[in-house]
Amino acid sequence: MPITAYPAAAFLRDVQALLEREAANNLMLGLALRLAQLPAPAENLPYLAAVHDDEGIAIAALMTWPHNLAVYSDWSARRVAGPSAAGPARARFPGARRPRAGGLRPRLC
Repeated sequence: MPITAYPAAAFLRDVQALLEREAANNLMLGLALRLAQLPAPAENLPYLAAVHDDEGIAIAALMTWPHNLAVYSDWSARRVAGPSAAGPARARFPGARRPRAGGLRPRLC
């Protein structure tokens, strides 16, 4: 699956419809919209990227320095190949958050 890094306007063109589907994406969407209107200074360039698969955008990611990477994917609507039949990977990332079951409030993984 190829990863594409974007300037803000191109990121929004490809990813905005995906991000508008869930309230949990308001921060990422708001930051991207703001960056498209008012670019960040050269010393603090944001990272905006997407992973594409055969169905379109699989993962959207945005990071503004010095904050953590925000990542979104609609995993429940996709068939994603896991690391193995033994179960999901137990990787830990500093600052990583995920929605709680049954709600949108994030918690530390």
